[in-house]
Amino acid sequence: MTLVLKVGVDGWVVGCCLAPPAVGHDVEWLLQFHEQATMPFADNESLQSLEATASRRAEWDGLTLDRVPMMLRCGGADLYWESARPPSDAQLLTGTITIAQHGEAPKDFPTVQGRIRRVRMAHTLYEEQPPGSRSWTPVRPADVRYEDRDAAPEWFPDHDGGTSPARFSNSVLVELQVVRGDVPLAKITTDGAGARSGSRWRTKAGSRFSRPVPDRLATQARPQVGGTSRRNGR
Repeated sequence: MTLVLKVGVDGWVVGCCLAPPAVGHDVEWLLQFHEQATMPFADNESLQSLEATASRRAEWDGLTLDRVPMMLRCGGADLYWESARPPSDAQLLTGTITIAQHGEAPKDFPTVQGRIRRVRMAHTLYEEQPPGSRSWTPVRPADVRYEDRDAAPEWFPDHDGGTSPARFSNSVLVELQVVRGDVPLAKITTDGAGARSGSRWRTKAGSRFSRPVPDRLATQARPQVGGTSRRNGR
């Protein structure tokens, strides 16, 4: 059975060091799973249920406090997961998946190879919190409109928010058809976009899917899973 993963990609990730995801591209990404309970801003379309086996990994410097580092194996894909509870051998889990290439997962964690079969721009409704602060957070429950694209933009549109609530286009939802490791797969580099400078991709709105870069975003839409990491807590 073919496994297709829905991967959320924030615009700042593309603006930083990821080639814009495009339909038909072969990629190799390190992916992280987030339980639904830890994703208050996730909409139903970005959620995915997976039947997976879980195995414990060694603790590492970037592990979030009070979390258990885990490997989820499902249909040929290995996903990094920081669990709040002791693992069981096999389970059905619902949550979101993101690219983990900014220290969210151990560097030696296995990557996932696959072919992108769909890219959708997410137009998400935000509200200014607190009023007058020019800091924005997604409304709850989530209000997201999706638009099919051939590829994510190289630069996501700037938006000053205007009147609250306002809709921001600062992320894409990618459908990745997983290829097992024993199947040859031509790949494109995941850092082909190169490091980007300047402020075109910076936004006053927080990121929807992944942990934002603190000095580049005014507000954090989704708290880091589980709270403070060991690295940040030092």
